[in-house]
Amino acid sequence: MSTNGTNSSFEPLHKAHSIEQVSLAVVFANEIGDEELKAARKALGKPDELPGHSEMRGMSFAFSAGTAASAGAQVSGPAVGPAPSGYLFTRMRPDGTVESQLQVQKLAIAFITSSYTRWTDLSAQTRKYIDALLPIYAAGSEIAQVQLAYSDKFLSASAPQSSTPARILREGSRYLAPTVFRAQNLWHCHTGTFERVSETVKRLRNVQVEFVSETRDEQERGVLAIRTTLADMYNQPDYKQSLFKPESAAQRVYETLQELHTIDKEILRDILTDEMARRIALEA
Repeated sequence: MSTNGTNSSFEPLHKAHSIEQVSLAVVFANEIGDEELKAARKALGKPDELPGHSEMRGMSFAFSAGTAASAGAQVSGPAVGPAPSGYLFTRMRPDGTVESQLQVQKLAIAFITSSYTRWTDLSAQTRKYIDALLPIYAAGSEIAQVQLAYSDKFLSASAPQSSTPARILREGSRYLAPTVFRAQNLWHCHTGTFERVSETVKRLRNVQVEFVSETRDEQERGVLAIRTTLADMYNQPDYKQSLFKPESAAQRVYETLQELHTIDKEILRDILTDEMARRIALEA
């Protein structure tokens, strides 16, 4: 256990938690066809909580099982050709920024939101989409990946040079280099591993922790950002084949997302002091 305690100048992004954004995605081995995409759009209907509807067009980006950047559904990376058609369902904030978005692509189903309350709420909302869409996708393509990514932030009331992020960090954490506890300036730590969870599951565990400078409320502030990307991958080289039956695929996806959510909490507990972990309800 760290004996540093917490620095009162650092506060979680929100009163009850530190999550800035969460995204989850189910990525498939092969694209569904145009007719299947239309069927998926019809099955989804018009969700009241996502009133904005539009068709996706433009350039697409590659999903990569070995790319740590695949935190969200539409991964930043080099353009690989004309975009597959798809649909966007969004909720906007009064200032015009996107609050939540569901992406229905030929190769993936993804949900991204910056309006997180608690896991049970997010799970219940996304379960509706998965229930409607997954049978259509799973009937024609195997699931390649199930992804879950979080972005957590802790804000200092002071400029970076007057902030001490080490006071909310756990000494000896496997995700932190020892030098960050002596750092006098901005810093970045990045770890990424592939784990053989079973004979059928290869898991990406990517963790980025950084102390950065951001301008908030017209003032320069120190910000501790923790970004985790977890992805279970199937049918990888040197692994046994894993087939998701259409009638049970949704349940396996729910169970995988729940497991990845639990792992994310364990990662944060490893990085943060006990007191800060309690403040953001990691034990809940």
